[in-house]
Amino acid sequence: MKPKKIEINYVYFLFFLSLSGFFSILTVLDHQKGTLLSSFFFVIYSIIEVFLETALIAFLAYIFEKYFNKYFFYLFIGLSFIFFIRNVVNFFTIKLMDMTIWDGLSISFDEDLTNFIEMLYMTGIPIYIWAIFFIIIFLSPIFGAVLYIQTKKISKNVKIKHDIFIQVFLILPMALLIWDLRSAKTINPNIYASYLRILPWKTTLIRPNVLVLNDKVKMKKTKDFDQIIKLIEEKKFNLEKKPNIFIFIIESLRDDYITDKIAPYLSKFKKQNISFDTPVSNANATHLSWFSIFYSSHSFYWKIFKDCNYDMGSPALNLLKKMGYKINIFSAPELKYYSMEKILFGKNHLLANLFYFYPHYYPIEAYESDQNVFSSVQKTLKKDSNIYISFIDSTHFLYSWPKEITKFKNYCQIDDMKAYASKKNVKLLENRYKNSIFFVDNLLKNFEEKLIQENLYDDSIIVILGDHGEEFYEMGKLFHASHLSSYQTTPVIYFKFPYSKKEVLNKNLVSHMDIFPSIIDFLTDDACSDIFDGQSIFRNTDDKYVISARYNASRTPYEFFIHNGEEKLTLRFKNQKNIFLQQKIEIVSLTDKNDKDIEIYKKKDRIKNFKSALEKLFNY
Repeated sequence: MKPKKIEINYVYFLFFLSLSGFFSILTVLDHQKGTLLSSFFFVIYSIIEVFLETALIAFLAYIFEKYFNKYFFYLFIGLSFIFFIRNVVNFFTIKLMDMTIWDGLSISFDEDLTNFIEMLYMTGIPIYIWAIFFIIIFLSPIFGAVLYIQTKKISKNVKIKHDIFIQVFLILPMALLIWDLRSAKTINPNIYASYLRILPWKTTLIRPNVLVLNDKVKMKKTKDFDQIIKLIEEKKFNLEKKPNIFIFIIESLRDDYITDKIAPYLSKFKKQNISFDTPVSNANATHLSWFSIFYSSHSFYWKIFKDCNYDMGSPALNLLKKMGYKINIFSAPELKYYSMEKILFGKNHLLANLFYFYPHYYPIEAYESDQNVFSSVQKTLKKDSNIYISFIDSTHFLYSWPKEITKFKNYCQIDDMKAYASKKNVKLLENRYKNSIFFVDNLLKNFEEKLIQENLYDDSIIVILGDHGEEFYEMGKLFHASHLSSYQTTPVIYFKFPYSKKEVLNKNLVSHMDIFPSIIDFLTDDACSDIFDGQSIFRNTDDKYVISARYNASRTPYEFFIHNGEEKLTLRFKNQKNIFLQQKIEIVSLTDKNDKDIEIYKKKDRIKNFKSALEKLFNY
């Protein structure tokens, strides 16, 4: 008997084998982790995985065409088209956000409609473009089926023996197993784990054990809202002075961009007032950072307050309200994002005496909203007893400024995709960022002049901060929310206090959680350590550390680092869906404060430097 043969559309499948293979290899090579050996290992792995999946889909296409209704066959071909192009999409999403298309879909399904739409707005891409994109995705199976029909006309009916497929499905997995046995053990397990998620199948046949903390631990509970309310009610304040407090929370404002050239006013403000050697955000994403600022608590707990029926808003603002302060809110970004409006300011703006929101949906730009914010603050100025909280959005991507005050001329248009593609061209995108900072710097300068003119500047508390940093491929990623690099977690944090006789005792390491404890300590000589997890800069702390968590959309963060001022230990909960269960904690990496890797496997004793932080965070 002649061996049976399978007829395949070799043009269609060779095209996708080449396309998927090319972008899978690019994704591995673009992943800036490990050594040349680890890159080579995963390049080979990705090639074999792509070859296997292409062979399997080609074989299944033959089965569907031979034994199923033609409509089921073309449905299968359409879905296979989406499956193949995922490697192309993943190259760009991993490069920008360290997120695969499956991660994106998983996050999207977890979002409510309001948050999902706001996420689309925050990309800076017009909604009609997103609509076109979703229509294309919806129609892509049809395009795939048409492409299959057209390419089959020129494929010349190539037939392959059954035996060839059998050999492929036996030999290639065996080759992967041998490749694993020979090479996997030579690669650092944590580097190995970082590569897994960028492989086509997100796994290998053999996986080395990732380094973990010795004991199972359980995250300590935060104070519930009844405890917080009781503690606030027990506080007694009798302030002799109630100076105005101005807090400017500026999107994506990275500390090392505050220079005489880019931000002359802020550079001067930094030198003349209080700044820090190592400012660290408590997250690399906005809503987590906002929570840590206003609750002075670790961002792990934000979702607890989002999902519970706590309607009182920020404990810090409740304390200031009790002192007799009027609370005035001015915002350019959308505060309903992840229910932050309620979480921060209470149900129906309970804590706010004034609440102004200036949205900037197309065609209004963010800089126009920021101008309205500053204008409104100036119109509502009072002599004392007021806190003015301003959320500024120009420095968030797309980076917005009035073009007539452009300082850095060589910048990209926002639809110029080459600016996103390489470290060389990303300088054009950086100049957009610098122009937006220069614009906000001018707004702050003009505002200071207004305060001086009204004789309000000297007696005011002023806090200027970024909610997180921003990255331009220094560590392989773009923007923020992708990974916990120092570029994404080193924001501006500057203080100005009036008539201060207090000495700043902590000028090395500071975080968002320390802002309100410092303000309240200055006003009352009480840092409210029974309410806040953060610490006052006016208190001496021998064992100072900062915890910063990675963006996880509407879910609780599961990856974080502990920063002790000199080194960062990055950790990950093994159970990513519920970090509050008792479990093992994986060690991702140990680096110095500038992200230079320290070989943790050879220096496990370094973990002892973080012992007190771990003991405060976990129950053993």
